[in-house]
Amino acid sequence: MKKLFVALLVSAFSAGLLRAGELDSKLGKMAQKFADTYSSRPGAVVPAPTAIFPLQTDENLAKRRVNFAATEVFTSQMLKSGKFKIVERTDLEKVLQEQRLSLSGAIETDKAADVGKLVGAKLLAMGSINRLGGSYQISIRLVNAETSEVITSEYAEVPVKTFEEETKLYLPYVPEKEAVGIFAMYLLNPVNLTLTSLLSTTPVKYTYANPNTNTNQAVSYYTGWNNYAPSLDGGSIFGFGVKYSPWSWLVIDLGMTPALSQTQDIYLAQVNITDSGSGRPDTPEGQQSNLTYTQSSFQLGLSGIYNVSKKVRLLFGAGATQYTITNKITGNLAIRQPFYYSGGDPYYLELNRTVNQDGKTVTPTVSQDSRLPQDTNMTFTFEDNMLVPYGKIGLEWKPQERLGVSLLCTMPFGSLDQTFTMVTVADFVDRFNNTTVLGNKTSKLYEIKDNELPEISLAVSLYF
Repeated sequence: MKKLFVALLVSAFSAGLLRAGELDSKLGKMAQKFADTYSSRPGAVVPAPTAIFPLQTDENLAKRRVNFAATEVFTSQMLKSGKFKIVERTDLEKVLQEQRLSLSGAIETDKAADVGKLVGAKLLAMGSINRLGGSYQISIRLVNAETSEVITSEYAEVPVKTFEEETKLYLPYVPEKEAVGIFAMYLLNPVNLTLTSLLSTTPVKYTYANPNTNTNQAVSYYTGWNNYAPSLDGGSIFGFGVKYSPWSWLVIDLGMTPALSQTQDIYLAQVNITDSGSGRPDTPEGQQSNLTYTQSSFQLGLSGIYNVSKKVRLLFGAGATQYTITNKITGNLAIRQPFYYSGGDPYYLELNRTVNQDGKTVTPTVSQDSRLPQDTNMTFTFEDNMLVPYGKIGLEWKPQERLGVSLLCTMPFGSLDQTFTMVTVADFVDRFNNTTVLGNKTSKLYEIKDNELPEISLAVSLYF
């Protein structure tokens, strides 16, 4: 019983191997029949120079390169017979181009014979492959290039599944549905933002009593920023993603762009002191800080497909982009500005500032080199996730079955506007280090306005 089981297992395995080589076997027998028939003819020259033309087929099978695969397998078997010397494919292509004939199109026997003579071939192998039901039917004839005489012809039939399993290395076609692709994209102006200064033109003024002179004096300050570049220019950035086509008329794409970061130097308009007692003039001063804007995105889209031509298709659809945006404000926001009375003793105005975004507050990271407020460096970090829907339209050019180059225009249906507010607490510190709270002021700091311009992207896709 055990021996019988082993025998059956070996038989099944051997049958599988034979089936796996069915195409090679049948085309090998065809090539050997050609070799035997030709070599038995009087005056036969061995090996005979032979031009093998691609098998003719219909448009769908040609698109899937079925004829190319069958021709390659047959060519290999013809070489194995040892009776034929195959003309180089590049030489055959060159002559066909010169004769304005298509290598994959139908060629009459007489014209093929003329081409064969030009490449030095004595024999021509021509034929066709077609699908009928669950099988491929292959018909090939051997032709005398000098006389156009058909020396012999043969026919073979191979199951579709067997054919495609054995020729999968020759069939790099992309299915019309359930196709997968990867793409790299180049985005022009992914960030179109205007940074608006909200620097107050009217200073916040506090009046205090000068104990030395018994007069009222004013201390004032401004509440915004100034002297920075007017925009955050997105420039260009690269992204990447994957595509999936569940049907021939629809594609789903997932894409992302890495973080794009820009830093702008900004200056705080600090203190403007009016001290009539000392005759000191107004002194607006500035201190450098910086604003870092960082943006990354992840997008999901659906696109319909309309074939304009064999190589060009129209893409149109919609989707949504998830933006991750970080604003980081770093600088000395705690300021101690000295000024003097007529007696020469120093007094200070201390300004302690905090920042919030659209009503949201964060706890800053603080680093201080000394106990003095003016040496305090603070970092406020705001992170937002914004979902913006979009519509898109564009064209894709497919010079090859696996390759696509597309130009798309994406229009957002939302904005990335942000408003930042600064709260300033002012303290008056006298020469004895006594502190008096003068008051606080809430004011807009800066705004980021999305220009909501279309985004242009160029993508290169590879399909499987």
